[in-house]
Amino acid sequence: MTATLLSTFPSPADPQSWAAATWPLGARFDPASSTTTFAVAAPEATRVLLELYAAPTGRDALADIDLVRSADGFWRARVAGVGPGAHYGYRVWGPGWTVDPAWARGGSSAGFVSDRGPRGQRFNPNKVLTDPYAREISHSPASPEVGAAGADGAIFGWGPRDYRGKPVREWDTGPVAPKAVVVADTTPTGTKPAIPAESSAIYEAHVRNLTLHPSAATLRTHLGGLPGFGEVQDVPDHLRGTYAGAGRLAAYVKALGFTAIELLPVHESSGSDLDTTGPSNHWAYMTLGFFAPNRQYAADRSPGGPTREFKEMVRAFHDAGVEVYLDVVYNHTGEGGNWGTRTRWASPDSAASRRRTITS
Repeated sequence: MTATLLSTFPSPADPQSWAAATWPLGARFDPASSTTTFAVAAPEATRVLLELYAAPTGRDALADIDLVRSADGFWRARVAGVGPGAHYGYRVWGPGWTVDPAWARGGSSAGFVSDRGPRGQRFNPNKVLTDPYAREISHSPASPEVGAAGADGAIFGWGPRDYRGKPVREWDTGPVAPKAVVVADTTPTGTKPAIPAESSAIYEAHVRNLTLHPSAATLRTHLGGLPGFGEVQDVPDHLRGTYAGAGRLAAYVKALGFTAIELLPVHESSGSDLDTTGPSNHWAYMTLGFFAPNRQYAADRSPGGPTREFKEMVRAFHDAGVEVYLDVVYNHTGEGGNWGTRTRWASPDSAASRRRTITS
């Protein structure tokens, strides 16, 4: 996946304004000034370092910039030379890991005090963090890209447990950690149908499974002559199992009599890669980013592609008069932690803890 979309070498832009800025959380590209603002909530942090990468795995950071703390506990920066497609992550210091000039990338214990701060805080600058407000994420911890870069999922934990000859807390995840992606997309999602809740008929589906069966490619052949199914489309083989393929089923779902489609989690997940040989979760109930569409469900997986394709899918359903509901899981997420003697992954979610939202 190409990630080198930095127009010039990244540099701070108007840094004297950062402390008083009110830029929203996440990364926001401003085409007028060709700059991107970054903001992350870390009220207990003592240092937040933004790192910019030319590729999602296999390389150290291309550049780094220290963010400035605002009175609201957010850390912010405006950076020139960074635009859509750029990959980034954060290293954060705080209680349990003091800022020490001797610390360096590559695995360092400089500044280490404890794996947990006095109130259970977990700060470790050796672990590159993904922006929780990321609009796209490069890959999951279970991705084959992690193995190809010479690591495995166990590297994302921390604590005293041994990992390849030294405490896992000292292993630098920069070359393998999932990276956030700067996205600037204006694709319209159409007008959401205003259907009263009591009149809704909901079709629940998994984006990948919805069109994965070969029959999705011959729907028009078999159903086109039936009353109400005249607008049904076939799903090309190369789009089956994707957002683009799901969008092709809008007329079909409408013809069946449904007024809404409810999609099982579409958010980037810690274990949803098609060809992973490590921990996985087909249903994607281990969210890494609530604002990032799952890249594995996109036909176009280039930076920005999943966002555009997801929004085009929503527009296709809206244009057909079908609402789109998203199944969102809040009771657990898919990041690592202070593990003990073995790697642990979140267990599958129960239906009772799921929440439903409706797209705008």
